[in-house]
Amino acid sequence: MKRYLSPDSCPQVHDLVALAVDHASARDYERSIDLHGRALDILLEMESRPGLAEGKALLRNRRAELFVALGRFQQALGELDRVLAIRGDLKDPGLVIRALVALSQIHAIYGEYGEALASLENARALAEALGEPLEQARVLASLGALQARMGEHHSGGESLLRVLEILPESVQDSESALLRASALTQLGLAAFRERQSELARERYQQSLEILERWGPESELEAETWRLMGVLWSVRGRFRKALRHLRKALQMYLLNRMPLGRARVYNSLGQTCLEMGRLDDALLFLEKARWICEELGADAELAAIYGKLGAVHLNREDYLQAVELHRRDVAVCRRFGNSRALAFAIRNLGLSLRARGDLSEARRCLEEALGTFLSLQDRALAMQVHLDLAEVWLDWGRLPEAEESLQRSRDELHPDSPDSDKARIWLLTGTLQRLRQRWSEAQEAYLEALRILTEAGPTGALARVRYELGQVHAETQDHDQAVYHLHECLVLARQLGATHLARKAMRMLDRLDEVEVVNLLLEELEASQESGAEQIPTVSP
Repeated sequence: MKRYLSPDSCPQVHDLVALAVDHASARDYERSIDLHGRALDILLEMESRPGLAEGKALLRNRRAELFVALGRFQQALGELDRVLAIRGDLKDPGLVIRALVALSQIHAIYGEYGEALASLENARALAEALGEPLEQARVLASLGALQARMGEHHSGGESLLRVLEILPESVQDSESALLRASALTQLGLAAFRERQSELARERYQQSLEILERWGPESELEAETWRLMGVLWSVRGRFRKALRHLRKALQMYLLNRMPLGRARVYNSLGQTCLEMGRLDDALLFLEKARWICEELGADAELAAIYGKLGAVHLNREDYLQAVELHRRDVAVCRRFGNSRALAFAIRNLGLSLRARGDLSEARRCLEEALGTFLSLQDRALAMQVHLDLAEVWLDWGRLPEAEESLQRSRDELHPDSPDSDKARIWLLTGTLQRLRQRWSEAQEAYLEALRILTEAGPTGALARVRYELGQVHAETQDHDQAVYHLHECLVLARQLGATHLARKAMRMLDRLDEVEVVNLLLEELEASQESGAEQIPTVSP
């Protein structure tokens, strides 16, 4: 404020602004908004003088930033519109640049990517004309993040790397350091999307080292911990993932940022889904959906609908899964983000396959595959090849299934997640089982079992146990069949995988009726030790 209006000319305004800044630092955003508003009211009543327009714009920008932190986007838009309405009167283009950057962030949250990009291109032109490195970096950091979110990874990466060139490691002011950290976090996310997980981890760690000094417990640090948690979740390191996500949630709660909390709940839901903990996944995802619907954050909602659909898919509620995935597709079609749309269409294909609509499922999956190939996203193309292999296996069309499996192997990268490698072995085992090549099937399933056992209890691990039980039953290896089905049933019940538990129970009952009673006794003894009395039941 001193840059525009001297303290002698309006001492009360300067006192109010100083107090407002203190309250914002203490995360008392409501009080800070009120104090900034009182200072603004004083300026609005003052007669025209040099610096007055800039002082008003500064206060409105600050109020807008605080409204965004609280998720009150419409009120933020009102303040930003007023700044842009007087842009012709402002002698400091930096105030307009800040307003345009904030405006683009709100448009992106609403899923209005075209409007967000237009605001940033406008801001970029102003920053280049101004020639101020800090303002150029501010715009490029937001532009790179938006481009990556829109699926334009190459352009986004170039914008973010340019930020690092403008702001070297030697920067010694808070604002520059935080912009550099933001660029590193976004570069980590770009590397993660390209399945370069080690590079992603390095970028996140570099950002966190900066934030430890310049932005401890900030929104950016919370988001970086969240992304680090997602990285470890995909790599099957669930304990580490949950610790990082817990840290992110604690920081977002401390900062009172509802959209950040929703993003963490979304990530927790995905992690629980990958672990096979469906009830926990549903709890977190419903919390994320409620917050985003309250905020009108459609861009976040699309991803949440997709994950909720996956939960209902795993719970065998196929009608609800298809409905949620169709909603995901409808929201994504509005955004113009071909990558996000391909994700949504792929998820719809998966739910249609589970419902038995194999022809429509194949059509959706092939559409998604075509998009991922056009984007040169080999990692996701590999996963869709596996999805198609499952469709062909359901159809009994084994040559087509083998072809899809081979294509997935061709796309496999050394840095691919273990879950992808295990899935290839699992489906290879199923292909060989259907061909009655028992030895080859068992070998493939055991390799999948080896990989998945290291990741801890998951739905995929339970499924491999079931498949091994089938193979050993076919080869008359009674003891091994009972062992794997027993392990499958215990794990499936633990994870709430009711359909798989029923299948395992029926097969186990056919093989060894006494073993079913043994299992019930084990559960009774375990429940008595924990103080419970009820045994989980699954009707055979």
